[in-house]
Amino acid sequence: MDKAVQERSQLNQEVQQLSVYKQRYSELKQQMDALSKQLDTLRTIVPEEKKTDEFIRLLQGAATASNVDIRRLKALTRGGEGQQLFRNAV
Repeated sequence: MDKAVQERSQLNQEVQQLSVYKQRYSELKQQMDALSKQLDTLRTIVPEEKKTDEFIRLLQGAATASNVDIRRLKALTRGGEGQQLFRNAV
């Protein structure tokens, strides 16, 4: 009986130690959900590569409306993914 009480006490301690991870998991899940929403928002702002020409026209229109000249746009390939990033010089 004493051994069972001791074992139960040990298991309760382990559960208390691991409950921190359960709380951290829920915090990380909330954070991940917020970041997913932010990513979806950014995907609507910056189009996929298929719409690159529209993106450049949009960028040029915004620059013209702001009375800013864009000197050049340079497509950069990001590490192995084949996606292009645009860098502009104003």
